[in-house]
Amino acid sequence: MASKNKEPQFDLMKELNSGVVINKHSLDDDNEAQPELFRRVANLTASAKSDVEEIKREIDIAEDELYVQLRTKEAEEANGDEDNKRSKGMSENHIKAKIGATPRVVKLVRQLSVAERKLNELQALKESYIQRGHSIRGEIDLYHDEYWQRESGGKRRTDAVDRAAKRNIEEAGEMRTRMSRHKRKESDDDD
Repeated sequence: MASKNKEPQFDLMKELNSGVVINKHSLDDDNEAQPELFRRVANLTASAKSDVEEIKREIDIAEDELYVQLRTKEAEEANGDEDNKRSKGMSENHIKAKIGATPRVVKLVRQLSVAERKLNELQALKESYIQRGHSIRGEIDLYHDEYWQRESGGKRRTDAVDRAAKRNIEEAGEMRTRMSRHKRKESDDDD
C-alpha cells in the first residue's frame, strides 16, 4: 500500500524543510541545489498522492465487500423466516453505518487521514520550493546588478554604511513619533 522510500521520512522532511531557507552569501550553492531539492519534493509529493489514491481504492473495495456480505446475510436470514420476507430489510443508511463502524474501514479511514495530511504538507513544501526558486533567481539578478555592493551613487557599500543608514532611519522614526506625541499633547492642552 504505502510507497517504500529509501530515505527515512522524518530526517528527509526535516532536511527538506530546512532547505527552503536561502543564504544570500551562498547563492551559487543554493542555485545548484535547487533543482535536486525540488525534484525530491516533487517525487515525494507524487508518491504521497499515489498513496492517498491507493487507500481510497482500498476503502471502496472494503465497503463493497462488506455491503455484499451484509446483503447476502440478510437474504439468507430472510429465506428461513417468512416474517422477514415481508419486511424491507436493512435500509441503505443502516448498512452504511454498519460498514463505517467496522474495524477494517475505520483503520483504512485513519490511514487515509494520515496520508492526506502528509500529502498536504508535501504540496505546501513543493510550493515553497517553487517560490524559493523564484527568490533565488531574483537574488542572483540583484547580485549581478550589484545591488548588495553599491549605493545608488555607484559607491561600494560597506556594512558600516548599512548600519549607519539603518540607525538614521530608526532615529528619524523615533523623532517623528516624538513630534506626533508633542502635537497631540499641544492639541489636548488647547482644548
